[in-house]
Amino acid sequence: YTMFTPYGYSSNVISTIPIGSEWLDYIELHEKTLFLMPTEVQKKVLIRIKKRHPDGHPYKDYFNLTSRLLKKFKNIRHDDYTQPLRKKLQNCKLLIATLDTTTILETLSLNFPTILILDLNKFKISQDYLPYYQKLNEVGILAQNSDEANNQIIKIINNINSWWHQKEVQNARENFCLKLAYHPDNQEDFFI
Repeated sequence: YTMFTPYGYSSNVISTIPIGSEWLDYIELHEKTLFLMPTEVQKKVLIRIKKRHPDGHPYKDYFNLTSRLLKKFKNIRHDDYTQPLRKKLQNCKLLIATLDTTTILETLSLNFPTILILDLNKFKISQDYLPYYQKLNEVGILAQNSDEANNQIIKIINNINSWWHQKEVQNARENFCLKLAYHPDNQEDFFI
């Protein structure tokens, strides 16, 4: 369960990132999502909160997100950050992302089972790309709220790979990636 650390200031140029008091809505949305999860699912969750180091300044948790989650969710483990995310995924079955960030582009292009929680009514997506996000929503890769996310998690938790490898899920993922997360078959030759 990857979470984005709220910024301590009130603006950001990216429209899919909360600004100002929207960070509190973001935190509450994900607390609700975690709270709605059955205990047996909570016990499988590993939270990885993005730790930023802007301009060399030490990481600052402006909203006390880490301690807040530790206090509220005793069943949930927190990442120790000893491995990069890509390495950590080797021991995971599903990634739940909480913002439309690079993490989504990486995991979808890696073909790693992923659920993105993103309210398309709140965080506006360009009309050119909105159909690709809507298709992700139709196949269960994108959830627009806590209830939708939990329903999908509960539905697939015991057979994630079966859901992920369905033709319509793979088609939605691949079409999204072709437009937004370029990933050639020969990545090692293509990228330096």
